[in-house]
Amino acid sequence: MIGRVLQVIAVTVYIFAAIGGTAYLGLSIFWLIPLLAPALYFIFTLPDVTPPGKGFPAPPSGLNPVYRHEIEARIAELKSGPPHRNQTRYIDNVSRGIPYSDERIDYLELPDTLVLCDHLRPLEHAMRAERIPMDHIAPRLVAVNCHLQTGRIAKRYRLAECVEFATGPGPDNHAPAVQLIRCRLCGDRLEETLYGGPWPAA
Repeated sequence: MIGRVLQVIAVTVYIFAAIGGTAYLGLSIFWLIPLLAPALYFIFTLPDVTPPGKGFPAPPSGLNPVYRHEIEARIAELKSGPPHRNQTRYIDNVSRGIPYSDERIDYLELPDTLVLCDHLRPLEHAMRAERIPMDHIAPRLVAVNCHLQTGRIAKRYRLAECVEFATGPGPDNHAPAVQLIRCRLCGDRLEETLYGGPWPAA
């Protein structure tokens, strides 16, 4: 699919160049017929040059055999597990070396699942109840697709003294800092992404 898109882009550039060149030279519009006919032919006949794998990297066959065996074993676990874990999107990601633990999949697929400590659980429960997109990406860490409004949260929720607001680095050097809410006692934390709207909304 990616190869086909690149081919169409290249031919489109050629078509605009042919039209522009014809206009610049003051040639008759009939000159476009022999110029554009090959372009239209190539659009519909050139094979897709995308390598196998639906546009994704090929399975990591060249990796360390031990690591590859772990990936294959994990895929087998997902395929033999409950239906909410045996999904193509998780199997495809694992086959490319992206880890998806049972706990992470359960959190994504079962919206009533709670994983944070008791000090942060009221916030986690409230956000899950509002169906804020959330991802249990690591032990003691939940990423939330929203912008945490720490001032509103502090006024609306009675939080334990061990809960604190802080900022963390963005996903890259050019991204703004992200807001996070963490528990000093347990080490659990909620961390915003750069997506979604404000929470609480008002």
